Amino acid sequence: MATAHGEPQQADRPLVVVIDHGVHGKVELERSVLEPLGFEVIDTRGEDLSVEAGFDLALERGAVGLLVGPILAVDRDRLERLRDAGCHAVVRYGVGLDNVDVATAGEIGIAVGNVPEYGHEEISNHAIALMLALHRRLFHFDRGVRAGGEGIPGPEVLPRLSTQTLGLVGLGRIGQRVARKAAAFELRVIGVDPYLSEHDARAIGVEVVDLETLLREADCVSLHVPLTAETRHMIDERALALMKPDAMLMNIGRGGLIDEAALVRALHDGTIAGAALDVTEVEPLPLDHPLHQAPNVILTPHVAWVSRAALEELRRRTAEAVVRLIGAGAPGAREPAPR
Repeated sequence: MATAHGEPQQADRPLVVVIDHGVHGKVELERSVLEPLGFEVIDTRGEDLSVEAGFDLALERGAVGLLVGPILAVDRDRLERLRDAGCHAVVRYGVGLDNVDVATAGEIGIAVGNVPEYGHEEISNHAIALMLALHRRLFHFDRGVRAGGEGIPGPEVLPRLSTQTLGLVGLGRIGQRVARKAAAFELRVIGVDPYLSEHDARAIGVEVVDLETLLREADCVSLHVPLTAETRHMIDERALALMKPDAMLMNIGRGGLIDEAALVRALHDGTIAGAALDVTEVEPLPLDHPLHQAPNVILTPHVAWVSRAALEELRRRTAEAVVRLIGAGAPGAREPAPR
């Protein structure tokens, strides 16, 4: 609670508050990292507090660090209040920093972190699984069986996978893993990424092209880029029109990369043949969203990263990140042992 003068209450031990983490289970793993280093940990979900109430508790108790998920908007107002309460660091569970005003945090001296290193094996496997499901028209076959044999595609509609081209938009850690795994299927892999040299791309079997060429030539386009002002709705009506009529689109990056209204139209009018989305602009996807009625769509609920090992890795790395960012700013803090 706040003091009589409205100042944050100072805890005996530096406090880290977990707000809106969006991951399953309790926070014992985070505690196992933080408590031996002298931190107190409060899990606001475990305290049955709303996101807003959890944030208020962090202010009242003078938390030095916050671990947050995707729901809490850590905007300028909240960041300034956190600074005034003595907060040193905000770390986001996962890769995305869409809900954190990173520029303001840097301006006012609050360190911001995320965990881009976790779950790469699972995410790249999910991409390959969706690619195979799209290529083999599993949604058609499943629907045909359920309809008593009606509408099952003929063999002539399925090309041989080894004759196809996979286009990767983004060749970071995950995109590179997808490229290496796609090589096992003898696919031609093309990619676009301004941060990867042609030499390094060739080393993983990827031919570097520009985005327009990729959209025109790929039989399956897979998105693996962060959501920024530049990438928002990068796949819009014009981009979809560049794709082949029998091409497929996959999104395992961020929902905002695709103009979903344009995608729905493209699926209905046959501009492209299908799509597989693990992420959407609004999550969970509302039951009345037009994507539910669009043909030839596979929808998964932002689970590409999911496995027991990935979850443990995410939680451990998030806790370790807040320790690194707080650094000497909190008594008792020291670097965890390397793993």
